[in-house]
Amino acid sequence: KEQLLHNSHVRVCFLPEDMLGCVLLGVALLTTWSPCAANKTTLHIGALLPIGRNPRFFNKDIEYTCAMALRDINESPDILPNHQLVMNLNDSQCDIGLTIYQLSDLLQSRKEKMVALIGEGCSTVTQPIAPATPLWNLALFNFLSTSPALSNTELYPNFYPVLPSENSLNPPRVAFMKRFGWTKAVILIESSEIFDLNAKNLRDSMEDAGIESPEFVLLPENRDYTTVIRQVKETGIRILFGLFYENVGREVICEVV
Repeated sequence: KEQLLHNSHVRVCFLPEDMLGCVLLGVALLTTWSPCAANKTTLHIGALLPIGRNPRFFNKDIEYTCAMALRDINESPDILPNHQLVMNLNDSQCDIGLTIYQLSDLLQSRKEKMVALIGEGCSTVTQPIAPATPLWNLALFNFLSTSPALSNTELYPNFYPVLPSENSLNPPRVAFMKRFGWTKAVILIESSEIFDLNAKNLRDSMEDAGIESPEFVLLPENRDYTTVIRQVKETGIRILFGLFYENVGREVICEVV
């Protein structure tokens, strides 16, 4: 992995703790220079991603994934053959304030002009930065933010997600209910806008399909799920839809079984 980063055009910047600035990983290294690369036009991409400071969501393997992608593209004779991609990678930590600061630094403080952005990993952080990208004529590519709110193309015209919205999972959920003739369900929701919007869309989809409106159960923030799950079991309903992050999901499933 370290050799991969050494030979890739990735600049990694850890802020605010690493105040020594950005570590240049590849651009200035002689190991990556060649006469062919010298004749190519350099394109700079800004990346705002939680690399590893917030273990709830991601880990440092994002660095290596980005390095692999850049290496494959830059070495390919068929993909952007006349260009060399360089990525300025920042650890945004799923933090709104830090991400906005880093975005400002990428767009205003650096000599390199960004042609595109990648990020952020969390929907709650992506939403405030996505509307600003048209001001700099930047495309914002995203690999994980799936909040239904981001589907608004009028508000986010330059937002290009790799994954579909969370709401895209609701039609198969409804089809599953209809296939087995289930008429009642409970939706367990972690407190988050992404899950609130998804739950409302799921309820509307079930009602349109003639399925009884499901009950909403908001999971407590203190993560004491014993009482909540006991109350759900007492209703006699055995079909549960869980809308939550993985770490919460493990604890809820343990209570359910």
